[in-house]
Amino acid sequence: MLPELYLHGLAKGDFDLALRGLLGDGAPLSKASIQRLKAKWQAEYEAWHVENLSETQTFYMWADGCT
Repeated sequence: MLPELYLHGLAKGDFDLALRGLLGDGAPLSKASIQRLKAKWQAEYEAWHVENLSETQTFYMWADGCT
């Protein structure tokens, strides 16, 4: 479902189709609710994008599918 959400929701801006895939056809997704969700996600992205991570310790782990 995540590739579908990306393909339709993020890449094409068709959140109605993507969210109906997650929530079902009976989901109450009006144009106004989709716009509210997009605005909320945009605000969350903007806040995350400018967050100072210089004091954050990170850990990287590499995993491949080889056995």
